[in-house]
Amino acid sequence: MKRRSATSSEPPERVFFTDRNLGRHLVPQRLREAGLQVEIHDDHFAQDVADAVWLPEVAARGWVVLTADQNLRYNRLEREALLASGARVFVIVGRTTHQQKAEAVIRGRHRIERLLQSRRGGFIAKLYKDGRVTLWLAGH
Repeated sequence: MKRRSATSSEPPERVFFTDRNLGRHLVPQRLREAGLQVEIHDDHFAQDVADAVWLPEVAARGWVVLTADQNLRYNRLEREALLASGARVFVIVGRTTHQQKAEAVIRGRHRIERLLQSRRGGFIAKLYKDGRVTLWLAGH
């Protein structure tokens, strides 16, 4: 594997982890077609594993979480696990089809990358249908 120099302006290779609510097929497939590296929840974890369990593992691997679970921010255990682990999570907001969710990620990929480069530590960001990204909740 080729190493990047410390002065390289190329972004690091990202791995995006799709939560189970984004499904196993359409969203991951569309993101891969757009050139993104994608790992799927069910390829690594049981269907019924709690978010508070898989979030720290995904964060430890350096993967970026994509989800449509807007309740993540409000569940205290999940929020604490997320922030303590340094997980970086993008929540696709609004009523959208799986195709629209995939398109939101593709439209927002440069904004996603800018936020990832500018923030250290765990956070939750909103990703809108049009590709806009806003920080929702951040750790210290």
